[in-house]
Amino acid sequence: TSGGWFAPDTVPLASGVAIIKYLIRVAVGEPVKVSDLAPTCHQAACQRYIIPGKSGLFDRLDGVSAARRMPGVKVLQLFRQPERGERIDKAQSNADRYGHLIAVGHDITEATKRCESAMRKIRIVFQKKKTITRR
Repeated sequence: TSGGWFAPDTVPLASGVAIIKYLIRVAVGEPVKVSDLAPTCHQAACQRYIIPGKSGLFDRLDGVSAARRMPGVKVLQLFRQPERGERIDKAQSNADRYGHLIAVGHDITEATKRCESAMRKIRIVFQKKKTITRR
């Protein structure tokens, strides 16, 4: 299987096939019929990650509830949510992701539009820098 929720989430959402179940059967020597792998639905799925694009002091994560309610959104999982005031850095690797979102549609164009529309709702908000003025 590949990483990034491809086998446990994306494949089943797009095809209806719980591929992990059959991979485990093969791994333990149980037979799997080709018909077990036949799709039960025909959708497209699109995945995007919530990634900090800059560094700063974390304030809040906006839009998660709104994104979850959008058409086609099937998975919106947060891996971590920093405490308010915690310093977070611009992502340098996949370990720096804050969560992921998977949306489905009739075809890849619809799935992508749905996924990207939901992602536009989500915003990592940083604390504003306080300026000190001297009198």
